[in-house]
Amino acid sequence: MTLATLIVVKDPVPVEALFRYGQSLLSADPTSQKWERREAEEGDFRWTINPQIRNTIGQGLPSMFIVTYGADGPLDLGPPDYADDDPDWNKHEDQRREHQSGCVHIDLDTSYGYRGPNGGGCSDLHAWLVLMLGSWVERYGARFEWQQEFTGDWFDSVLDVHELGDPERGRLPHFAAEDGDA
Repeated sequence: MTLATLIVVKDPVPVEALFRYGQSLLSADPTSQKWERREAEEGDFRWTINPQIRNTIGQGLPSMFIVTYGADGPLDLGPPDYADDDPDWNKHEDQRREHQSGCVHIDLDTSYGYRGPNGGGCSDLHAWLVLMLGSWVERYGARFEWQQEFTGDWFDSVLDVHELGDPERGRLPHFAAEDGDA
């Protein structure tokens, strides 16, 4: 089982620079990381109908890091998943689509069993990553939201990362406090 955290960047940002920055958070030598680019394909799921850059698995990184982006602007979320006989589900689907609308999705995925060098677990790591990535996005003048997987709540500030975990416990040692904190 894994903790999945979604960050939705609402406005355009340089995708390659965002991906490189994310790689620098995950290891001391981001140039040695293996990654792949996937072009958009036919389908109806956001991961297949939009281009994507992602680290490949099996490298010993603390988290999967996947950047899905709209090729020419906003992401294509695919068709709504409406149910003909369930208005509550349809309301939920409309809310989900509202939150997930944007130009870039950053997916973080870490094993629940993860233990970091500061004793932090996956929630702490994700709190630190949301803090760092959100601060990077804000430096570009862009807005973002992130979702707390356990509660389903959405937040639009790095000030709320404590809702996820302790970012200091999640900090990776190769990234000093002055290396990009807001």
